[in-house]
Formats: sequence, structure tokens, C-alpha cells
Amino acid sequence: MKCALTIFLLLFAINLFAQQQETFDLITFTPPVGWKKEAKENVISYSKVNNNKKTWCQIGVYKSTVSKGNIQQDFDSEWQELIVKSYKPATKPELIPGTSDNGWDTQGGSAPFEYNGKSIAMLVTMSGFGRCTSIVILTNTQDYQLQIQDFLGSVDLKKMETVLVDKSQQPTDSNNQSTSIIGSWGKSNSVGQLYNKTGTYSYNKQQYTFSSNGTYFFNAKNYSEQYDETLLIKESGTYLINENKLTINPQKSVIEAWSKKNGGDNWNQLKTSQPRKLEKTTYQIAIVDRNLVLQTDKETERDGRFTSANLYSYGPTDTFTAIQLPDSEVQQNTEHTTAVINTGFKFTSTNFDDGWVSTVQEDWVEVTKGNIKVLLHYPKEGTIFPADPEPLTNAAWNILVAPRYSNLKNYRTSYVEDYNSPYFGMGYTTEIKTGKSVFVVLFRRSGGWIEVVMPDNNSFTQEFGFNPESIRWGSITEYMGGWVLDNSQSKTVKADPEVFDRLEKMATYNKFAVAASDFTGRWTNDFTGIQQMYHVYSGQYAGMNINQSNEEFDFKAGNTYNWKLLVVNGMVGNVKANQVKSSGTFSVPNNWQLQFSNIEDKPKIYNAFFSCVKGARLLNLLDAQYPGSGIYTQYGMAK
Repeated sequence: MKCALTIFLLLFAINLFAQQQETFDLITFTPPVGWKKEAKENVISYSKVNNNKKTWCQIGVYKSTVSKGNIQQDFDSEWQELIVKSYKPATKPELIPGTSDNGWDTQGGSAPFEYNGKSIAMLVTMSGFGRCTSIVILTNTQDYQLQIQDFLGSVDLKKMETVLVDKSQQPTDSNNQSTSIIGSWGKSNSVGQLYNKTGTYSYNKQQYTFSSNGTYFFNAKNYSEQYDETLLIKESGTYLINENKLTINPQKSVIEAWSKKNGGDNWNQLKTSQPRKLEKTTYQIAIVDRNLVLQTDKETERDGRFTSANLYSYGPTDTFTAIQLPDSEVQQNTEHTTAVINTGFKFTSTNFDDGWVSTVQEDWVEVTKGNIKVLLHYPKEGTIFPADPEPLTNAAWNILVAPRYSNLKNYRTSYVEDYNSPYFGMGYTTEIKTGKSVFVVLFRRSGGWIEVVMPDNNSFTQEFGFNPESIRWGSITEYMGGWVLDNSQSKTVKADPEVFDRLEKMATYNKFAVAASDFTGRWTNDFTGIQQMYHVYSGQYAGMNINQSNEEFDFKAGNTYNWKLLVVNGMVGNVKANQVKSSGTFSVPNNWQLQFSNIEDKPKIYNAFFSCVKGARLLNLLDAQYPGSGIYTQYGMAK
């Protein structure tokens, strides 16, 4: 049996022109007639059983993953993951000669294993364009050899353009699709690490940094123990994204040679600097398993050798060590750039229709527009406590603001006594990271602390409609009576009663789109309300009324869910509890809505978005059909 199956595998060749019957991920094929089909998220399988002969066969087509770099590495990895872990074959795979066609490399192999007697496992792995996909065939007989052969002969692999265009990975809520690549991306072309008497250590790495304002920086470093100098490429320019195409338009590019201090991997003195050719290039792009994949017809001098086929693959910040620039050059790449951190959620940035751009950061959500930067700080210990306005504002400033600035001048606090009590801290200071002189305002009214970073006070006044330095301590009546300075006419004027609303509205930009892959787990909302009751006439205590509720969504694999709502209410001693629950499937009709097949015996759709706190997210839901006051219900992920 093993010999016969190996012979059939030797006859196998991928048919890139087979009639399309069914498609799963990158593969189209003709399913075997009369076989039982089973579809899961990562695999679609077909099986046939003959109970009289006690024979069986199963064919599984697996969803693609990121390539390990070449067909041999991909086959070895897939064999371990798909065959060894599940079936524990007795021997290593017997390989067949590989094939290559239209950019796809194919490798097959088989080995026996025990399952109710002698059986055989076969793996066919296909690798190309930065992706890897596999077909697994399991059987204990030769009876299905013809059906297997027909199935493999029908396999059709998608063209490159189809592979890379993944609309679900494109940014949302904006006409500018550059948001998805904002931040830093890096790769190493080649690394040699031969530590012996004659070996040397060397590496070559490249790094892009894309800014939300449409500019980019590119750096490359070539280091080798063999040479006295280290080469550094510095390039800057603009970029444009149109659908799934990225155009890089360099404006300045130089290559520098630096000497080494004590022969180490460092920057000592700049020896030479000369201009490089400006390569304007258009790439086809996609985000594939968190990697930025760039496809172009031929290799560029900027990117170096292809990672695989005609692709370059750049990883996010947590997958590479960033190039450390000479001290004098650090400001170049940090002045306008906001790096998006990895959160495990699909969307880490949002472009709003009014021009503001939000990005998730470790300690805040950063909101930018032009030369304005607003930090929506996450709650932090020591920044909100019972105290007079001045000591509270000073404490928040020292914890949230001061560590990132130097040379603070004209610092002051202000407080206006109204229903929501706005707190202000402000001053002129210098950003340590960039060396820029800025005007900083720290504000809090009904929510968390908001830090606004502007070039000067006049810019703040123009954007938010009032001059914070004109605010004096006192009541809102005094403030509204004439403490706002009209800069254009150099006089004080009466302020709009909602003068602070434009600034407070910045808190609403802590808002990020949802994706089906983000929900797995339990999300809960708990509410407790207690009323102490007293007789109107006698004043005697009349008991306590309790209202409690717990709502839970438990999202599971395959876009299924369980939902339940528990409500407890009544006077102490006569409390009643009611519970409703349901289950079904959920979907994400768009990036801002979540739909359930059954909530209280009917389908239901919610408006949905995520907001961020440090290290976690909150799910915000609002009944789309009956929005009521427009206030979203917030759910946290249960541990």
C-alpha cells in the first residue's frame, strides 16, 4: 500500500487551470462526489467510509499561514503541526520531488501510522508569495486512489493579486487608508553569526517608519566585524495609499559611513556622506498575520533582496530590534511619528471624518491633527483623589506630564466652580524626546485627564475656542462674566456657556472599530443600585430597595455565543430574581456594529466600538433599533 500511494503522489502536479468548483482560502478544487463534507474555521474536510470493508479516507484542505521563508521550512513545519502532533507516524516522511509553477513551490511526503490498523498520512504543502497552505490525506486503503488523484489534479491556487488584497485588513472610518501602516516596521535581510576562529558576525537590516501626516522615514544599517566602517542609509519623503497600493516618493536619501569606537557595533565619527538615487516605487500591500507585505515586480535598492518570491515582509515593532541612530539623528524619526503598539486587537487606529486620528498607546490614546497632539490618559493611581483643585492638579501633572518634559516655565493651575468642576494645569515647556518648545494644557472635568500639546497658547485658543491662561479661580458666574480673552480684539468677552465642551469632547476619540476575531471570551456588565427609604411624614426608616443586574456575552469559536441577563430587585426581605438567556451566532456587518441571531427570542443588532484602558479594552454596545438616550452600555473582559 505504501509503495502504491507513493507512486500516485509522484504523479501529482498542481493544475493552475482547473475548473473552479469550491474555494477555501487560497485554494479552489473539485470536491469528491458523494463524500461527507465538514467545514471548520481553519480546515475544510471530505471523508468516505465503507463499513463493510472497514476502509476509510479523509481529505483536508487547511487555511494558509505565513510562510517560514521557503518550501522546505514550510513543509517541515506543516508536517510537525498537522501530521506528527495528531497521528504520531512511526517514521520520517518519505518525500517526493518538489515542483515549482507560477511562483508556487510544492512538496509532498507520506508516512505510516496506526489507527485501527495500518494507515498512511500524506501531506502536500504549497508555498509562495509569503504564504503557505497544505492538503492532508489520511487513508487505510488503496480503494480511493482514483478519487484522491482527481481531487489533487483539480487544485487551483489563487493568483498573487488575489492573495494580497485583503479588504478586511484595510483601515476604516476614513478616506485616508494610511492608518493601517502607521508606525515602524522592520526586517533583517541576512544575518551571519559564526563565532569561531575564522568566522565573523554581520547583519543587514531595514526599517520603515510611517507617520500619520503622510511622511515616512527609511533607515538601513549594514554592520560587519570585518570592516572598519558601518554603513547607514537615511531616507525621508512622502507616501500615498490608493486602495491596496502604496507609493513611496523619496525626497532626500543619503548613505553615510561611520567609524567604530573600539571596533564595536556603535557610531563613532561620521567619515563620509553622499546622496543616493531616489527610487519612487509603487508596491501592492497587505497586512498578513501582522506583517506588512510589499509586492513589486523587481527588487529595489532600498529594500534589498526579496524575502520570498517577489515580496518584502516587514514585521511590527515587537518582532525586530529597531536601528539605533547616532544621537544627532534621533530627532529625525521621532518628531512626527506615532507608533502603534500591538494590542492583540485588529484595529489600533481610527481616522475620523473631522480630521482627527486616534492611535492606541501604552499609557494613553493619542489623538492628532496637523501640529496638535492630544493625549487621553488612562486612569492612573495618584491622579484622582479627594483634594482641593490645586494639589490634585499638581499631583496629576507630576505623574502624567512632567516626566516627558523639561525646562517648565510659567506653570499655573486654575479652577472654575461649576457643576462638573473643570481643572486646569498649564505651562510652557520642552519635549525631551524632540527638543521642541510647546504649550501644554492638562484638563479634567467629568472624565479622565486630557493633555493637549500645542505650539503656543494662541494655537490652543483658535482650536478650542477659549484662552486657558485667562481663566481665574472662582465661580462659573465670575468666569462667564468676562475672564475669556478675545485674542483677535485684545479684550475680554463673555464666554459661551458651553465653552469647555469642545475640549471635553476629545475624550470621545477613544474609539476603535470592532472585528469578529476580537470578542473571544466572556464580556460582562454589572450594575447595583440601593435606595434607603424613609417615611415622608414621620422620618422613620422604611427599609432598603435593591436593584442589581448582571449581563454576560460569552463569545466562542465559530462565531457562536451564549447570552444571559440576571436581574434582582425588590425590598430587602422580599427580593425577586429573574433570568433570561439565549445562544446563537454573531456577525460583524460592518466595523461599527455587532449582530446577534437571538437575544430575547429575536435577532438584534448593536452599534459597537472599543474604548481603551491600560492593558485592556472595554466593549461599548447600544441597541441600534432603540438607541434611547444614546448612552452606550460598557462591558469588560472577564478574567
